[in-house]
Amino acid sequence: MTRKLNSDQLGNKGESRFPELCTDADLIPNKSSWDRKGWDYVVDWKFNGSSPLDSRPTPLSCLVQLKTVWTGAKSVKLRLSSLEHLAKDLKPTFLFVLEVDDALDFVGARLAHLEGELLAHVLEALRKASFEGKAPNKIDLHLQLERWFEAIPATGMAARAAFEQAIGQDMGAYAITKQRQLKELGFSKDRLTMTTSFEVEDEDAVFDAFLGLRTISNVSVKMQETRFGLALPLPGTGAIEDGELEITPQPFDRCEVSGRDTGDGREFRFQGDVYGLPAPMLAAGRFRFLVRTPMFRLHIGGTVGDRTSMKISLNLETERIAKLKVSAAEWARLHGFLVALGRNRLELTVRIGKSKPPIVSTVTTQIDPETVGQWAAGERITAAADRALAAAGWPATKLSLQGLVQASKELNVLDALINRPESLSPMNFIMAPKPGGPTIAWGRPEETLYFNLIDLGNHLLAYVATIDLVPEPDGARIRWTGSNYRFRDVARIKATEAAYKRFIADTQRRTGIQGYFAKGTVEEDEADEA
Repeated sequence: MTRKLNSDQLGNKGESRFPELCTDADLIPNKSSWDRKGWDYVVDWKFNGSSPLDSRPTPLSCLVQLKTVWTGAKSVKLRLSSLEHLAKDLKPTFLFVLEVDDALDFVGARLAHLEGELLAHVLEALRKASFEGKAPNKIDLHLQLERWFEAIPATGMAARAAFEQAIGQDMGAYAITKQRQLKELGFSKDRLTMTTSFEVEDEDAVFDAFLGLRTISNVSVKMQETRFGLALPLPGTGAIEDGELEITPQPFDRCEVSGRDTGDGREFRFQGDVYGLPAPMLAAGRFRFLVRTPMFRLHIGGTVGDRTSMKISLNLETERIAKLKVSAAEWARLHGFLVALGRNRLELTVRIGKSKPPIVSTVTTQIDPETVGQWAAGERITAAADRALAAAGWPATKLSLQGLVQASKELNVLDALINRPESLSPMNFIMAPKPGGPTIAWGRPEETLYFNLIDLGNHLLAYVATIDLVPEPDGARIRWTGSNYRFRDVARIKATEAAYKRFIADTQRRTGIQGYFAKGTVEEDEADEA
């Protein structure tokens, strides 16, 4: 069918009519002089209201893309690059269509508000263009008139009423709403995804990584954002190549690990956390989880079904142990547990949560006797420290294992002094008489205080015993022969000289005994062991 006007003439006819419609409705049409932003007109409203000039609200304003079509047209065609400018502008934006009949009369109009569903349609087309690597100025979007446009009379007042109903009364509130739509449309709860790729020697390496036991190298990572069902690299993030993957898992429950020495019946209890693997990682019938206490970890895995099997491996947390400070009783409990393990006398029970049945198993190991002997020595040292600190009234004192080992000799002496004084050799020494000193009562026992110190880092253990010293002449010097020690007191004091002197003075006052030997004093330095 031959039309009276070609497409350019039809467009000029609409562009001549639209300003008249605005003028009819007391609106101000500002025509674009250089059409590069997608809009043909900025339509402004005049200030109104009786408020003071400085308080008048921002007048309404909108962008309009104008199209003129023959009656019966089904759609309009717009360049995607033009629609992008319109869609991204925070001002209200409209597509305004004038319909012309064969008599060249304007018989109707259609209006589409670029927000909500239509805005999402444009954003989706832009997303697809990025996904396919196409330029938006090479893509045309065909918008169906019946679907996207509202039919209105081709009058200025009808256009103004439609504009105002869509915009509302507050330009600021409109901009906030549109900004939110631009940020949120097309996204779902699965907006961000991270794809990680790596190669390892076997599945055990993957399991260990997910349990936080190892780091995986040669890892590539891509972050993607999905919008309108299309995933693209997340803006602002680059792909990681040849990286490292370190996972910090979260425990799914608490547990108690109990070890019973089947030889002497002692029990050793520890509290820990339980870590599991994501269910899809394990084949049907398989289980695998990690129990972690501050001092050791248990790796438990196996199968259930026709042939149930289970394997438990134990590893000491050596790095943690080196930094850990706990009571001597806790150190003794660890070493007793290890001794029972090394001697193949350990029955292990793991209770996870409150409702699950416990895991009970005997543990068989092949640990060299030298290592077991070191653990046994550690148990003796830590148990002696526990008894000494309990006697001092400070059983909960937190100590490092290294500090206990360094003080092991002194702790053993103190433990013997408290519990087995007869096992200690009496004190015997020779010293020169002091010029002008008191007269010596030869052969007569003299009750004397003996003080000593054990360095435990931030604190000292000070202890005192009494002995009977008998003087006998040995040429120009005096030979002193002591009785067995008699334990009197032990206290935890600050690691200062003043605190030590107070302990000595308080003991002299309580006992009424003035004579003493003390570690590091002049008297000790001048005495020679016999």
